[in-house]
Amino acid sequence: EIIDPKKECKINIGDSAAGARDSVLPINSLKIVMTAPELQGAETRHSEESAVKAAANTDVLPGVYEGGFKVWECAIDLVKYLQSEAATTSQLSKIYHPQNETGTRILDLGCGHGLPGIASLLLGNKSVYLCFQDLNREVIIRNTIPNVCKSTSVQVLNSQCGFISGDWENICKNGIREPVFGVFDLVLTAETIYSPSSYEKLFMLLESCTHAQSIILVAAKRYYFGVGGGTSSFSTYIEGKKIFSTRVVASFSDGESNIRDILELRKT
Repeated sequence: EIIDPKKECKINIGDSAAGARDSVLPINSLKIVMTAPELQGAETRHSEESAVKAAANTDVLPGVYEGGFKVWECAIDLVKYLQSEAATTSQLSKIYHPQNETGTRILDLGCGHGLPGIASLLLGNKSVYLCFQDLNREVIIRNTIPNVCKSTSVQVLNSQCGFISGDWENICKNGIREPVFGVFDLVLTAETIYSPSSYEKLFMLLESCTHAQSIILVAAKRYYFGVGGGTSSFSTYIEGKKIFSTRVVASFSDGESNIRDILELRKT
């Protein structure tokens, strides 16, 4: 489902971050809206009630609610990586500062709060378009769109952003294309490979929404205990498809919790 922020959200222009685009450290400009979904059920569509109820009781309920109301640590890792690499990695720099008339297109897949996508808006120029996708419509309306507005501006929200909700498999089948969805130069996704059961749908979507020069960055834990997913098994799965190459471009460890990686995927 394509979501129109003008119709779905009451945005206060005074709340937007004027001049945020000029920030030297984009991560410091990110303003996160935290919602309490269990307190807002009266405003929720019947079709979204199960997701909102799930969010009040669990971090994830596969196929119903994928944790979009929570800020996940791998999303922060991805923001930090983008911030450190945008100026030094030539292809990322070209994506954020396109010289062509058509600009560049970036997808924040399974966006939740939308932090990697928002960081990309702050790092990029006005020719960068961002599509934010999440399974749950309510996550986008209550968290993603307000976060974009508060961290950038209403003008950026209306002119450089698109929003879509729904399951990855359905998005592939429906063939939603530009201007909202389509083919992207950079795909960002965090904490979306916790279960091997999602690998095939994710692979199909990534194959269909990227071109030969696209970059895909996947931020996730190396292993998700109890569910079996992670960067190691996902890399093995993807390499077996012989469509993308994979490599670890960054790793994070605090010495206490699971090691976290950022994978780079490119079409071979």
